[in-house]
Amino acid sequence: MRRIAITALLAGFLSFSAEAQSEFRAVLSPTFPTSYPVPASATFSLDGTTVNVGIRFLYDGASFSQTAHLLATDKDFSFDVGHRFTAIHSHDLYGMDPGVTGSWGSFELPAFMREDFVSGRATLRVTTPGGNYEGLVTHTPEPSTAFVLIGLAAMFARRRPGK
Repeated sequence: MRRIAITALLAGFLSFSAEAQSEFRAVLSPTFPTSYPVPASATFSLDGTTVNVGIRFLYDGASFSQTAHLLATDKDFSFDVGHRFTAIHSHDLYGMDPGVTGSWGSFELPAFMREDFVSGRATLRVTTPGGNYEGLVTHTPEPSTAFVLIGLAAMFARRRPGK
């Protein structure tokens, strides 16, 4: 048991040191007015000062601005959303499939936005013809966190006498 705990702890700590990237996510909701409220989300991958971003609307043919904004207290940073795509999809049993419209790209995160971005105090705003979509950018835990927690739990777990 102790050998498993030490292995999990080592795997977690090695993952922490080897991982330069951090993953983030924003679930976007319409802020009124909007003419077509559809589910939307964004994923971010931060590597140093470079941010790779993907924005998705679960609607084939959704239209949104080429420029998005990261907002924080008294801060506004605009960036180009990158290349557009429409997902190739097939219909389900009921003939319903809204498809996906999105974009992927990258930008350099300025120093004045970094602290708010990594600490979960930045909001992503995407403008559509029907209104704005916004969502708080939050950190996505890495798998290494789970390894460390499993290792710590195993180290402190006690076996009952006679078992």
